[in-house]
Amino acid sequence: MLFAAGSYERFLFGFEWDQEQATSSLTKSFTHPAHKGAIRSIAAAGPFLACGGSEDTIHIYNLRTNKDLGFLMAPGEGAVTAAVFHTPTGRSTPTHLLTGSADGSLSIWGVGGEWTCLKTFKAHTKEVTGVAVHPSGRVALSISRDGTLRIWDLVKGRSTFATKLPQAAEAITFSPSGDVYALLAGAVLSMHSVAAESSTALATLSHERRVLCHAFHGEDVLLTGCDDGSLHAWSIPDEAEILTIPEAHGSRIRGLAVAPQSSASDASSSIQASKSPSTAHALPRLVGTASSDGTLRLWNLEDIRAGAGGAAPQPLAEVDTRARLTCLTAMLSPTELAAQHAAEREAMKAAAALRKAKKRRTEPEAGEAGEGTRATKATKARRTKEAEELRGGAEAPAPQHDRTSKGNKEEGKSAGPRKGPRAGSESEAAARPDRRPGQAPRPVLPPRPGVVDFVSDADLLAQRSKRQSMQARVARGRKAAHRPIGPAAP
Repeated sequence: MLFAAGSYERFLFGFEWDQEQATSSLTKSFTHPAHKGAIRSIAAAGPFLACGGSEDTIHIYNLRTNKDLGFLMAPGEGAVTAAVFHTPTGRSTPTHLLTGSADGSLSIWGVGGEWTCLKTFKAHTKEVTGVAVHPSGRVALSISRDGTLRIWDLVKGRSTFATKLPQAAEAITFSPSGDVYALLAGAVLSMHSVAAESSTALATLSHERRVLCHAFHGEDVLLTGCDDGSLHAWSIPDEAEILTIPEAHGSRIRGLAVAPQSSASDASSSIQASKSPSTAHALPRLVGTASSDGTLRLWNLEDIRAGAGGAAPQPLAEVDTRARLTCLTAMLSPTELAAQHAAEREAMKAAAALRKAKKRRTEPEAGEAGEGTRATKATKARRTKEAEELRGGAEAPAPQHDRTSKGNKEEGKSAGPRKGPRAGSESEAAARPDRRPGQAPRPVLPPRPGVVDFVSDADLLAQRSKRQSMQARVARGRKAAHRPIGPAAP
């Protein structure tokens, strides 16, 4: 697992945590001078990591290939204050990136390739403080310091609704299912239903101090970090606090990230925990918090809740970056990304092989002369072999064919006078100088599709001689046309 944090000092830090070793320290993965100024926003999805700086640029990294993809110049002016990726359901690689700027503009970028800016909206009159994309990818929400919330139809590319909030919101996030979104304003977090027509909150989570960051864990648990360094876990349906760590940090918590599930064992354990009646609101086992005092800490909230009433909660691991951290995100480590990419490639190959096998089973067998069907290779080879046997002089009686016309179907009635000599007649022998008198006539091939009528070697030589003589006659005519008239010049 990898945790990436931005700082006021323009540096982007990356630390890896090995769950198997379960050590008490984080291993530094990278340190990049990402921007000229402070890092204001950060987002990660799949192999991509994006961070927005105070100088209207977005820095993109590919951690799976360990490459710096360069900068994106935001169309808006001022700092890039919000960034979020959109990953379609069932995929591991994002398709779009949404960013908000200090001038109130909202930009949509295509992920991968040239990273083109697809659309830019003049969304608000002041700084955009948060952007959220629905899991379906059809709707987005944006909030600003001007106190408004806007709903964007990403299919039509326009704003469909705007409302004035009682207080300017500072952050907004969709739940994993997209049925609920959380709106942060000061010390209050309000939960709102997407399907509800009214703006009445489903639940309200009030804190004693100002909340700076929050994150969903499933549909029923919400984590919050406050400016006094405390970490809280809430039950959304009950509007009750499940767990509190009063002194998670010595200073304000600026970043909060729940680690994504990286293995099947983690997924199965979480499913079992969610089904257990004693753990109706299962807490995450790996949460990262970043503070402005420069420390990055990892917590196992489930174990802390199980041991409540004992000693003071202790983090799983911590590291001091000696920088003022501003934001935090969690993603798979480069090793896990490479393993995931290899597994996806194998799955794609297996799916392609399955489709190919299914196509072979469902493809109809081609008949020998059926109209609209395609002969197989075996059928073509058999026809070729039969033709070669007939051409080899096999003495077989010529098959009798019904040469009646389509309009005259009565048996025995001819379709008209037949052109050319009859097969096996003396006139045919005279017309074919390559055939000796008394030689058995060659059988006439049946009119099968794909088989060319046989032509003897003598006929081919005669045709070639005729063609050559015609070419020589044409050449002589062209030479005579260019010959000068009259006596030659002295």
